[in-house]
Amino acid sequence: MALGWNAGPGPLVDRHQAHQPHQAPHPLPALADSSETRLTSSSVRCGQWRTLDSIEFSGKTLGVVGTGGIGSEMVRLGSALGMKVVAWNRSGVSSKLPCKELPLDELFTVADIVSLHLSLTENTKGLVDARRLGLLRESAILINTARGDLVDEPALIAALQDRHISHAALDVFAEEPLSCGHPLTQLDNVTLTAHAGFMTREASVRLLRMALEILAEEIALGKDGY
Repeated sequence: MALGWNAGPGPLVDRHQAHQPHQAPHPLPALADSSETRLTSSSVRCGQWRTLDSIEFSGKTLGVVGTGGIGSEMVRLGSALGMKVVAWNRSGVSSKLPCKELPLDELFTVADIVSLHLSLTENTKGLVDARRLGLLRESAILINTARGDLVDEPALIAALQDRHISHAALDVFAEEPLSCGHPLTQLDNVTLTAHAGFMTREASVRLLRMALEILAEEIALGKDGY
C-alpha cells in the first residue's frame, strides 16, 4: 500500500502491490527448516558440536493450498526443488501449473509440507482446524505466510505440543504482534517471523519509489495537500 495526499481532509490511500509474487515463496525453504539450523548455530557458539538433523526437499511432497499469484510461484519453486507438488484452490487449479490437483483433505493426508496461500474470508477462516491438522502425518511441516486466522491456532498449538506434527513455520498469527509468553513462543518445533516473509531490501526500495511516484502524480493533478 502506498500513500499520497489529496486536497480534501485525510490521507489519500492508494492500494498497490509492493511485492512481486516470486518474493513471498523466497523465504519458505528457510522457514521450513530454519529452527534446527538456528539451534545448531547456537550450540556451536556455546562450544557444542552437534549434528544438523535437517531434511532434503527433493522427493518430498509439497501441498500448496491456494494457487493465486503467490501460490502459483510456490508451486513452481517446489517443482524446481525436485518436489512432488499437489495443490488445491477454491476455484480450481490451472492446468498450466506443474502440479496435481487434489481435494483439500487428501492434500493434507499425502503432503510432507503444507504451505498456505489463501486470502482470509468467512469461508477460509479456520480452514485448517483440528480435524485437518489430524490428517497430517507426524513428520509433516505446516507453513503459513498468508493469514493467521486461516489456522485454528489453539488446535495447532495442541498438535505441536503433542508432536502430532513435526514443525510449523509461521509468519502470521491470529493476533499480532505475539504477546510475551504466548504458547507458540515456548515451543521448540516452531519457526516464528514477524509478518515480514515478503520483505526484502529490494521490496522496501520498490515500495518507497512507488509512494513517491504516486505522490508526484497527485501533485501534478493539483492534489497538492492541504
